[in-house]
Amino acid sequence: MAIQMSCGYSKWHPFSSHRLTIEGGHFANQGDIPYVAALIANTVHMSGRCGAVFISRRHLISATHCFFTYSTVSLPCQDPKVFDDLPGQKMAYGGVCLMEGMDGCEKADVKFGKIRKVVALTDFHKAHCIKGNDFTIVELEEDVVFDKNTQPACLFSIINNEHFSERLNGMKDFYSSGWGKDKTGTFSRRLKYLHSKFRNNFDITSDTIDLTAVNNPKDRICNGDSGNGLFAFDPKIGRDVVIGLHSYSNGCDMASMHFSSDYSVTSTAHHIQDMCDLTGVCPPGVRPSLDL
Repeated sequence: MAIQMSCGYSKWHPFSSHRLTIEGGHFANQGDIPYVAALIANTVHMSGRCGAVFISRRHLISATHCFFTYSTVSLPCQDPKVFDDLPGQKMAYGGVCLMEGMDGCEKADVKFGKIRKVVALTDFHKAHCIKGNDFTIVELEEDVVFDKNTQPACLFSIINNEHFSERLNGMKDFYSSGWGKDKTGTFSRRLKYLHSKFRNNFDITSDTIDLTAVNNPKDRICNGDSGNGLFAFDPKIGRDVVIGLHSYSNGCDMASMHFSSDYSVTSTAHHIQDMCDLTGVCPPGVRPSLDL
């Protein structure tokens, strides 16, 4: 699809000279990460209950668990039920500040789109949320307008028998973003991000990638960061690609600070065909399945 030939451009790069974190640290500025959006919670003070990543003018990708409630708060999950208010739910995009007067925000700078529907992978709930596939496609009611503050992320695909780990190890400046909570339980009203590194070798048979913060073990993703993206700069194409979507972490409350900042993302490379078939957004070398 043509849109994947003009994706992955942010206002500036690289981020390597800056230390930016989600739990504490520095904030993102408008245009730094134009690929992300926030699923807005229905609360008095606007906050993002999850994140998402643009792949086209109408489609985003996110985590399945962001759109369901469960009868248990721990894993394995039980009795998934889609949110009653999902159709028409708002996604905030095109900026970094969800509201004024907090986290250094002089004013809210986001736009809003309404969700038309979501398509989730059934395997996630069949395995009670513990065996990957935490992946959902979000469709908006109307197309957004792409500009310097709203852009699609490039999709990372594996074609021509390219080795998964070699391709990932060739990328630079891995970072995660989000509007999630800090250790006090407060949602950030301004987009933040942190640098990450891989915890172990990659398993091509699994769609889960494990990471940890680069510099400070107290830097981590938190509640509300789910569904947002792990990105990297790909020298092979000279642009940013979305590597994964935040799925699970050790948490960021005071008790969790005694543990490592490990977290897991759902690999987008493993779901390229799903995206191509369901949205028509196909990176170079990938075509829709003929049997649909």
